[in-house]
Amino acid sequence: MFLILYLIFFDCCITIQYHILFCPEKSFSEKGGFSDVAAGNKKNKKVRNVILITITTILTVIIVVAGSLFAVANYYVSMIPKSDGSGGNGNDPSYEDYGTGDQPGQLPDYDDYDEEDDYPDDPDLPPMETMDPADVQWETPDSLPDVDDDGLLNIMIVGQDTRSNKRERSDTMLLISINPKSNNVSLISFLRDMWVQIPGGADNRLNVPYARGGFELLRKTLKTNFGVTIDGFFECNFSSFKDVINTLGGVKITLTEKEVTYMKNSMKVSGIKVGENLLDGDQALSYARIRKIDSDWGRTNRQRKIILSLFDEFKDANIMELKATAEKLLPKMKTDMSNGDIMSLMLTMLPKLSSMKLSSYSVPSSGTYQNKKIGGRAVLVPNLSKIRTQLANEYLPK
Repeated sequence: MFLILYLIFFDCCITIQYHILFCPEKSFSEKGGFSDVAAGNKKNKKVRNVILITITTILTVIIVVAGSLFAVANYYVSMIPKSDGSGGNGNDPSYEDYGTGDQPGQLPDYDDYDEEDDYPDDPDLPPMETMDPADVQWETPDSLPDVDDDGLLNIMIVGQDTRSNKRERSDTMLLISINPKSNNVSLISFLRDMWVQIPGGADNRLNVPYARGGFELLRKTLKTNFGVTIDGFFECNFSSFKDVINTLGGVKITLTEKEVTYMKNSMKVSGIKVGENLLDGDQALSYARIRKIDSDWGRTNRQRKIILSLFDEFKDANIMELKATAEKLLPKMKTDMSNGDIMSLMLTMLPKLSSMKLSSYSVPSSGTYQNKKIGGRAVLVPNLSKIRTQLANEYLPK
């Protein structure tokens, strides 16, 4: 559609210039058409013609430049593989790969997946208790607070820390919520170990819906439990961020003594110190994977720190760095958004990048969940009412 309108307008500009230059007996009338010119003031006629030529030339240049920019942007956007939402691309696992969960509390098999139990940071929480899945009491949809996210752009980043090409459980779920009017942006991590209602199936951890039903089932799960509407998904493997970080010249991260000790001793990372570091891609990926020194709260917080630092680097990047970043990252992502939707998102965000204000949160937070064992696994049973209220009043950008 854009191309058709572009060609029509371009043709009109050329036609006007042709009539002015090669039909001296004609002039553009005040009513918008061409009419015979009676003998009159030739000087005024020439001035009008010069003005018309100038205007149409400027418009032609603008259209040509805009069309070229559109073509370049569309070229890069087209690098991102598209998904229909269900993730059916021939490489996706069947339900049997992960267990169907048909029986209450039935969990998928966790073969070849580092699925250690995470424990919360809060020492004031009571000891973990075993809970039967049938005893989880969900509030009815009508009784839950509404989450008003109209006017916001909600983009969910689904991260997989895997080296295979198969769709697996979502290792990271990061909501990027954008308020185009205020330029406020919230980064909200949804912890994978939350016990949630999965539409059309049994309750399970939040990292299961993506493996079972792709973007669409994850979208429905997030809406059912937390009330947020996801406008688009991007799936990426966090290993691909290594190239991006190296392209931008590294990422600035302040490391604690615990983080440095663990990275050096357990992850065999060298060249780091306590305090501010300029991490390369491999070092940053190791940092983002740390979990054993604290919990999944700490891990997701480290991931958001990397993204915040990358955002600062990205704002100051030159055109060649941006080009190299796009060529390395985009082909390794997957989205359910159309090229037109992505272009619209870019037009909304890019002009405002330098003035955007970013905030960072995680769901659930202290006091909005219970730490339980269901089916032999440590899970976080969320208080959906409290979490929805927190999202609506604190987390989503105003």
